[in-house]
Amino acid sequence: MQNFPKLETPRLWLRQVIEADAEAIFKLFSDPLVTQFHDLDTFTHINQAKAVIERRKKGFEAGRGIRWAIALKPQNSPIGSCGFTWNRVSNQAEVGYELASQFWWQGIMTEALTDWQVETPWIQSRS
Repeated sequence: MQNFPKLETPRLWLRQVIEADAEAIFKLFSDPLVTQFHDLDTFTHINQAKAVIERRKKGFEAGRGIRWAIALKPQNSPIGSCGFTWNRVSNQAEVGYELASQFWWQGIMTEALTDWQVETPWIQSRS
């Protein structure tokens, strides 16, 4: 199994989402402002967050994609996540992300995705 890459920006840590993050992930996806942009229902139970964490872990292990937890320094609790799902048939990656609504419009996702793109130059953007 390959090691999960950890990234760092001036304000953020991007790291693997782990089981201990379940409460933070639950809080994130319990916000209807966040889930309105996803193809999932607003979370009502912590087990939904645990299932997301497990799916993301298995997806990375199977080489289907990667999802980083986004944590503000110096805390280590996730306020969002970003990453991609790889489609081997079409040789394309789909970027996905979410961020807790209280952190919107602060440049956090731009910072995270810019650093992530620099660290993964083998993924090229298309218009």
